[in-house]
Amino acid sequence: MLAGGAAAVTGTMGSAAFASPTKRKIPYRFFWTWDHSTNWMLNVPGSQTAGIGNGYNKLARDFENDYRRAIDWAAAHGISAVGAVALFRDRHGGVDSVRRLCAYGREKGVRVYLICGLFAYGGVYYEGKSKWSLNCFLADNPDCVGVGKDGGPLTSRQGGYHGYVTETLGCPSNVKLRQYILDSLAWVFRDIPELGGVQIESGDTGPCRCPRCSARRGAKAADEQMSVEDMIGIYPDAADAVWSSSPDAWVLCETYHHFNDDPVNAFGASSPVLDRLSKTPDKLFWQWWCDDERMQNGWKPGDKLPAGLRRFRHVMRAHSGTQWKNGRGALSLDLIRKQCNLSASSGIQGVSLFGEISPYAANAEFNYRALEYFADTPDATVPDFARDVMSPLLGGETFAEQYLAFAPLETKSAEAKPAVDAIISRILPAVRDAEARRRWLWLAARLDSFRWDVENPKL
Repeated sequence: MLAGGAAAVTGTMGSAAFASPTKRKIPYRFFWTWDHSTNWMLNVPGSQTAGIGNGYNKLARDFENDYRRAIDWAAAHGISAVGAVALFRDRHGGVDSVRRLCAYGREKGVRVYLICGLFAYGGVYYEGKSKWSLNCFLADNPDCVGVGKDGGPLTSRQGGYHGYVTETLGCPSNVKLRQYILDSLAWVFRDIPELGGVQIESGDTGPCRCPRCSARRGAKAADEQMSVEDMIGIYPDAADAVWSSSPDAWVLCETYHHFNDDPVNAFGASSPVLDRLSKTPDKLFWQWWCDDERMQNGWKPGDKLPAGLRRFRHVMRAHSGTQWKNGRGALSLDLIRKQCNLSASSGIQGVSLFGEISPYAANAEFNYRALEYFADTPDATVPDFARDVMSPLLGGETFAEQYLAFAPLETKSAEAKPAVDAIISRILPAVRDAEARRRWLWLAARLDSFRWDVENPKL
């Protein structure tokens, strides 16, 4: 007998959607994306499914079409904003395409926001011949380049599935570079007032070891991959630069940490830091990290945000169902449930999930719907979600239970084959709705592709 009872296919329709009670909701929901691996348009040449720092291989029009579809979904399913790394590239239209996309998002009630590095990752203009490209600026101003461990220029070698990209990084203590960064943030919101916000990152690619940075951070932080002190040193001023052009913009400050991590103590460990934060408007967002290992080890239901940070807004992000965690397109309902439940109990007002995959992929669709559902009902369970959301989309409660049983079998070749047989011979004949059939056909094809790879190692 198959797990979940594959022989039984006469499921009943679930109860009314979103029936589970809750005391609180999470009001802010975000989609996080890389431009090169965001594929909401199907069967487009040049699509990529993984990588860091990839080139953009599709036509410029496909960039706008992909993100318009993501915005449409966001508008229909309670997603507040759609963010993109490499939002600005000459390759897919530069400023003009971003302006059109942001205006489209505003019309739909969805913010489009820029995800950018300050000392790394190309700055606000990720790739192209622009004065606001950090890479171009550092090439023209080598005195602003950071110092590496060997005493040479500070660089990062990013490993992606496409190969490696070597990038030159800036010095956080350099006054000229700092002013350039602040000017670039003011520029982008002045020239594109439709832009909804920005996620800023200091850079997680290793610290500058020039004498000024080393003295400022101290010996303890010499080998940190990402420096909390560097973040605190520029985030408040960066936010002010954004708000000088667009007071309405959302500013998300990436911490690269969970609020329980030891380095976060720097947010409240010294009076200069506290003095600085006390002057920062409470509309600022702090963004935290909660991948599966953090949710399994050390983040407890009773944990609360540090007292000194509670007046701000906060976002908890996760890589569930991506190339980095669980596998791209993996069904990740319980991880999303935990993310929302623990965020709500901690006092966090926002949750972020990768939104790169078209909801034609049924697992991705259910992950996105889970973010919506559990942000609305953080105390609900996965069975609640299966009953309220999956059941009417798959043909009934028994069908939803079988989907939950079958989806994880992609890593178990011996069990995947009978699951595929059950979908084809028993479930599909019993399902009449075309979209429900699409979801089952997609799952069968995914399971069978994993099975086929295992059973055909040599062709």
